[in-house]
Amino acid sequence: MLTICQSVVVFCIVLGIAFKVEADVPASHFEPQVAMLCPKGDQNTYRSQYMLDSGRWTTDLTHKVSCYRDKLDILDYCKKIYPKHDIRNIVESSNYVKISNWCKVGHSKCKHTDWVKPYRCLEGPFQSDALLVPEHCVFDHIHNQSKCWEYERWNQTAAQSCSERDLSLRSFAMLLPCGISLFAGVEFVCCPMKDKLQAKENILNPIPMNKFRQFSNEDVEELDDEDDASIDDDDDDESEIKKPAVPNTKDTKQDEEDDDTDDEDDDDDDDDDNNNEDDMDEDEEEDEDDARSDGDGGDSE
Repeated sequence: MLTICQSVVVFCIVLGIAFKVEADVPASHFEPQVAMLCPKGDQNTYRSQYMLDSGRWTTDLTHKVSCYRDKLDILDYCKKIYPKHDIRNIVESSNYVKISNWCKVGHSKCKHTDWVKPYRCLEGPFQSDALLVPEHCVFDHIHNQSKCWEYERWNQTAAQSCSERDLSLRSFAMLLPCGISLFAGVEFVCCPMKDKLQAKENILNPIPMNKFRQFSNEDVEELDDEDDASIDDDDDDESEIKKPAVPNTKDTKQDEEDDDTDDEDDDDDDDDDNNNEDDMDEDEEEDEDDARSDGDGGDSE
């Protein structure tokens, strides 16, 4: 029984250590950053936050800072928050970040959550960010020593350059600092718009073989033969429909012979009638001759 309890205790201790180690694991890529939620109008004022080495945001309870707008003040604040880092410049983040547990000034509860663009505290010699270039996208940069602009101006310049190519700005980074939060160039990545990229993929993507049959030359020839055969069958059907009925030659010949026989019989009958008429005519002529003979005899007496 004691052994089981000891095992459970050991397991709980190991589990607790595991959770503690997981919570204290440093971020894979830690970068000094500070975040300030500057009020707009009648909004509440919140204490600033900064990022720990573990990659978590925490409220700055040491310095009574709520909102800095001047770039030099923000640089000095970065140096105070990270005294062990060689902070030399600052740049505004290119993306909004959702940060929770904002503390109102004069309140102990920290429950507010909001989206902000933190400031990156750049340490050491300046190094431009590495940008990923996805498929179908292009990488480009603009460098002009005579133009020392802030982050927002270079952002607009990169977006305009992409738009002129009928592309959209995906990501960008500053080049060559020329002052506090001022830079002399920008590098950026332009990508096709989503609808055009989708249309291009639909054209380039092959037809899935599990959905459609792949035809070879032999299959095509077989299909052609089947089509020809079906056409011939259709022609035969049409010829059978349109072709007039052919009479039976045997029956026709027999009918013709019967008609000829009937005609001959009719001719024979006509001949007999004619002969009878001729006989009657001859008899009448003989009677007339006899009558004449008798008349002549009487006169002579």
